Amino acid sequence: MNHIEKYLFKSQSKSIDAWLAKDENNISVDTGKLLIAYFLSRSENDDFSKNGFFKPTLKPKSGSDNKKNWYKLLINSMYTDNFNDFGSTNKKLTIITFNYDRSLEYYLFNALKGMYPGHSDEQYFHRLSQIDIFHLYGNIGECLNEKSPNYVPYGINHSFKSDRERHEFFKELEARAKNIKLIPEAQSDIEFTKGLKNKLEDARYIYFIDFAYDKLNLEILGFTFQTKRQNVTMAGTVYGMQDGEIALAKIRTKIETARNSQVELKCIDNKCDAYKFFSTEVVRAFS
Repeated sequence: MNHIEKYLFKSQSKSIDAWLAKDENNISVDTGKLLIAYFLSRSENDDFSKNGFFKPTLKPKSGSDNKKNWYKLLINSMYTDNFNDFGSTNKKLTIITFNYDRSLEYYLFNALKGMYPGHSDEQYFHRLSQIDIFHLYGNIGECLNEKSPNYVPYGINHSFKSDRERHEFFKELEARAKNIKLIPEAQSDIEFTKGLKNKLEDARYIYFIDFAYDKLNLEILGFTFQTKRQNVTMAGTVYGMQDGEIALAKIRTKIETARNSQVELKCIDNKCDAYKFFSTEVVRAFS
């Protein structure tokens, strides 16, 4: 812990995982993963209104919700008249996330239970499995399929009153941390990254949401590449980015279609957040 305390903040690294990936900081990898698992787990809560990932925040005067949630836009774009049709359209959805948290799949799972009540958890899990969700750098455990060897319940009790409870807490935290991958670990998983590249090469629509267009992350995904399709739409958020950063993002994400024509990243503007981007751009792919 002393190494992290001494050097992490001083480094001004954009993220703890980028800092841990450096050879000089190998000594802190296990502790760093535990810290990541701890802070993410603290934000997990079965009660949506208290969940740190998508709980609403209230405006002081009006009391209205000012934390717009694109997860809500996504699930409402996918709802079907019949439960058994959910996720079975010809527009297959693949989500590639660089985040360790399980907020998206947990949100979608519970939203399904709310929209189509009365089915078993296995049926909800089966319907949700029609969506391919890949965590490029792993996550803090599988939270939906209890039969998975990596199953870790959603949420964690981080208050303990006895040595036994303290022991159980750290034991569960270690179970969450072991599923986390750093950049070098993801780079070495050739088969996994090859499968993601194949998904991208076959995609009709490619959207980047709250993505920093980091060179290493894009290289792991195989950018730049040639798609298998004649026409491809590619767009992404550039919220808060400056002109030079946006130009660099476009260079790093250029792809070539089967017609040998180049596709450039479409950006709305640097004031467009994830919610606005999803509601104005991504929803078109579901129509």
